[in-house]
Amino acid sequence: MSVENTGDAAVTNQFISLQVKGEMTGQYEMSLEPGETKDFLFEIIPEEVGYVTGQILLEGDEIDFDNTRHFVVHIPRQRSILLVNNNQESSFSSYIAPALEAARQNNARILFEEKQVDDIKQGEWKDYDGLILNGLTSIPAYWHQGLRQYVQEGGGILFFPSEQGKVESYNQFFSLLNAGQFDNVIGEYGSFESISKMGELEEGHPVLDGIFNKEEDEKIRVDLPSLFYYYHYTPPANSNSLTVLDAENDDIILTENRFGEGRVLISTLGTDPGWSNLPINPLFAPLFYRTILYASSSESGGLQQHQLGSTFEWVEPTSETDITLLINGTDYKPKVQRQSNGMKITYKGREWEPGILKILAGEREIKVAVNQDIMESYFNTLDEEEWQDILDDNVYRTDIIAADDLTNEKLDEQLRSSVFGKEIWNWFVWIALLFLVTETLVTRLYKAESTSL
Repeated sequence: MSVENTGDAAVTNQFISLQVKGEMTGQYEMSLEPGETKDFLFEIIPEEVGYVTGQILLEGDEIDFDNTRHFVVHIPRQRSILLVNNNQESSFSSYIAPALEAARQNNARILFEEKQVDDIKQGEWKDYDGLILNGLTSIPAYWHQGLRQYVQEGGGILFFPSEQGKVESYNQFFSLLNAGQFDNVIGEYGSFESISKMGELEEGHPVLDGIFNKEEDEKIRVDLPSLFYYYHYTPPANSNSLTVLDAENDDIILTENRFGEGRVLISTLGTDPGWSNLPINPLFAPLFYRTILYASSSESGGLQQHQLGSTFEWVEPTSETDITLLINGTDYKPKVQRQSNGMKITYKGREWEPGILKILAGEREIKVAVNQDIMESYFNTLDEEEWQDILDDNVYRTDIIAADDLTNEKLDEQLRSSVFGKEIWNWFVWIALLFLVTETLVTRLYKAESTSL
């Protein structure tokens, strides 16, 4: 939490406190010089999945309208993952299982079970949130419709190819999900000769966002892996495909394709050192842990908040159309629009005040913190250019006439042109009143006749 002294006087002997469920769980004493900003770190250990709600409170500030900041932290539930391996022995061992095991020991958000492809029963994957197809030489045809339905209903698949893979089988499976195709192989498996390197990592996708502890504008710095062998991938001709990782030559390394309520993430690399040195790179474990975590759930963790002064917009992965917004004890009916990834919920929210907003969609309840714009805490004056920009964005001006440069005749002409058509509004008003009086008389007459009968 960052606190800034926006005033002209120093601040001393004030406190910033954290409240969770009405109980104080942390506090700092603070002193700030004019214009100074300080960061304060509060630690919350959630006892259960779901939503952690609370407030950050400033104590001792005379101007108290902005002394409370609401927050909502979403803690997603555990994900159950089925890891399906190929029965055939490979020249090198896959590193995906050890990476998941390390994640399980250090983080309770993932549970996984490992099986061989021949041990999988038809439809068994329905009992899991996510499915990893690791190094299968082909996708059994009798799985196709079941896997298609699994993804369509919200399941997630992470696909890793085999160096002995049958491209035709892979592409038949991809086509069921409108997920592009493999059309070539690049390099030589197990050669350890670099044909390219992984491209620079760029945030903007949930798999990579927040994976590194860095400043907001700081670039991601990591030793980029060398690539020895991979499948060349062509994405589908639609907007549902997102590139997560690529090579320096712009070939796709990891891609996401949405289908129905779920998603499939396709890697063009396998998970052993014969493909690249990524499996022995420190990036491997956190990268693919986050990838399967993302693939296996439509839930996303972290802060959930909305800033007053802007239109509330939210996309919820649900088919429910009867949605209600509840804040500070008042219900509101938003505009609901169906999209490919769920329902888009929109509401102006001009009458809202800070608090905890609840989105009620059937049996689901989503919480979002609502706070005022931090700019409302700045009492500095604006220069002419700044307030002119604000007026241009928020004030609608029409028919401005510079009278100094006009003769009387030209001025009369401009005035008549500006009001042209507006005088007929008086007639519309009188006609509307006439219809209203007529309707009232007819209604009373009809009621009188009905009573007499």
